[in-house]
Amino acid sequence: MSAISRRKTLIIGASRGLGLVLANELVRRGWQVIATTRQGGGELQANAAATARSAPTARQSTTHINQRSDDPKETA
Repeated sequence: MSAISRRKTLIIGASRGLGLVLANELVRRGWQVIATTRQGGGELQANAAATARSAPTARQSTTHINQRSDDPKETA
């Protein structure tokens, strides 16, 4: 699948529960997942780090997670 035709999704609340399960499943299926959480870290970040280590670069990877924290303390 080319980078242009790769499916993308935004998942809000992906730090646990259904959001986390959905993010992991879509990554497994080859989607590019952009996930938001209230706080950084946790299982979502660990999954993203593991995926990044398994691919030479994020651009070459067909699956990866971009995590965005909504915690104002982490944006400073």
